Amino acid sequence: MTEVTLRQALPEDLPRMSALWYEHAALLAQQDSRWKLLADAQSVWARAALTWLTKADMCLLVSQEADFLTGFIIAQIDTSPVGFSPGVVGVIRSLAVDAHHYSGGAGRLLVEGVREWCRDQGVSQIVVDLPKRAPIEQAFWRAQGGVSWMERLWIPS
Repeated sequence: MTEVTLRQALPEDLPRMSALWYEHAALLAQQDSRWKLLADAQSVWARAALTWLTKADMCLLVSQEADFLTGFIIAQIDTSPVGFSPGVVGVIRSLAVDAHHYSGGAGRLLVEGVREWCRDQGVSQIVVDLPKRAPIEQAFWRAQGGVSWMERLWIPS
């Protein structure tokens, strides 16, 4: 087995990243009917991700084995609620690892890359939103040291 490595995402990674994102997003949409994927969701995501590559407050990392991209993570610096410390937090916006290709430790490697990036930005806390109906994701994030903090409620308008 080839070693899994970590690096900054590049524009040429976006087709593979958007395919991984779409597969992950489709599973989430199956789990919860409130989320509807757009017909062109994958291309919409790729166009947005292209702009994220140039934002100083965002981190896009990929994991790979040899020349094969096995996963990615996207994080962003965000402000905390006014009047609370810390004033900023890192927010993991997306994590996807190829479910059809075993690459041991890719998810942990990606999270560690974001942790390092956050430390370099002076950020000491990281948050991630994930569905309650995703027990595998829940277990992964708890294994990374995650603990329940807040609950997001869905309110129809």
